[in-house]
Amino acid sequence: MSIDWGLAANVVFSGLIIVFTVLLLLILLVTIMGKILGSKPSAPSKPDSGSPSTPSAPSIPAPPAPPTVQDTASGNEVVAVIAAAVNAYMEEDAPGTPYRISSIAPRAGRAKELRPAWGFAGMRQNTEPF
Repeated sequence: MSIDWGLAANVVFSGLIIVFTVLLLLILLVTIMGKILGSKPSAPSKPDSGSPSTPSAPSIPAPPAPPTVQDTASGNEVVAVIAAAVNAYMEEDAPGTPYRISSIAPRAGRAKELRPAWGFAGMRQNTEPF
């Protein structure tokens, strides 16, 4: 069985040319559709006589201020509140069962679970439409 290398090369090169041509046409089509469908309505070309000649920037509402927490509770008060909550919960599920709170510690690694600001910005940039 002999292979015609000239015919094989013609098939490979013509296939590559066809594939990349179609890919370029698809990129062009998607870009044109993005520009057409993503366009914003144009502003009126003739300004009103009562409005100023220069357009003002749209006002963006300021984000609400984060709630403030007053840290008035001491460590012993926090422990007492947690113990009371555990006691109320345990009395509902298993009345009369003895229990003991051995330690109260903050969860370790909480800050590592949050997404960094630069990671969030990159994710948002890469998922925005055209």
